Amino acid sequence: MFEIRGLQLNTKYICKGCDTMFSIVANLNVHQESCREFMILKLNCEHEEKIKTLRDEHEKYKKDQEKIIEDFREEISTLKIEQSKTISVLKETHEKNISELKQAKENEKLFFQQQLERTHKSYENITNNIAKEAINKPSTTNNTVNIRNILSSKHTIDDLLHDDLILVFKKNLTEDVLLGGQTAIAKICSENIVQTNDNKMMICCTDVSRDKFKYMDSTGNIKEDFHARYFTNKIIKPLEEVGQKVYDTAILTIAEQKSELGPIEYSKKDSLNAKEHRLAISLMELRSIDLPEHNSKFMNEFSILTKNQN
Repeated sequence: MFEIRGLQLNTKYICKGCDTMFSIVANLNVHQESCREFMILKLNCEHEEKIKTLRDEHEKYKKDQEKIIEDFREEISTLKIEQSKTISVLKETHEKNISELKQAKENEKLFFQQQLERTHKSYENITNNIAKEAINKPSTTNNTVNIRNILSSKHTIDDLLHDDLILVFKKNLTEDVLLGGQTAIAKICSENIVQTNDNKMMICCTDVSRDKFKYMDSTGNIKEDFHARYFTNKIIKPLEEVGQKVYDTAILTIAEQKSELGPIEYSKKDSLNAKEHRLAISLMELRSIDLPEHNSKFMNEFSILTKNQN
């Protein structure tokens, strides 16, 4: 309490730094501007306030980071589970595909082994049959004249070249033709090789029931070709070469289509597997064109398409 001119004043202002008391606030303010203790106190308060603000911000940032880390961990955990499921499905599908391919290769290998054994066993019989046909074949002057009118003297089987045949098969042997088997290949041979541009033929069938053919060689002599063996021996290598490429391309396309299927698209996958199997069978048929015991489909169609109508 202060007394000024006999009056008592209850108002007092105290410096928080040095505890000095003032009756007028203006004097307190002037004092505080130079009071070392007050300035230190003020700086300490401001510093503590800044520290508190920084601590609050740090705690908030820490909680935010912990939340982000937790969300990230949950996301990673979910991705790992999904990835594990996907890998498991892909692994199962891959193993099944590998197993199917191995089985197909084993079946193909077994087929060719059996085919080779049959071929070796049949060579002697075929040779004997050819000899008998040569001895017993009927031959007349009129028949020879008719055959010469049908067969081309400009384009003969002797003149067929590997590269030219490759071009013919590349142009005409498609995936659909391959799936058509020996019958479709016989049609290609008849229309694109046997039929010549002078409206004649390189080879013609003279006896459909016994698969007897005749052709003219490059010297103009008429020769008999039992089971069209001379003709099929000429075309088999280029036919196999192009047929294998068509098969490989088709199988690659099927593999790509399988890889795009979802894990539950079973019907589409079964359809592709069935097509893959048909292609393998068709390729084996193609490779058997020159084997009398395994080319009956080709020979039946080829005999009809090249039959001598005279």
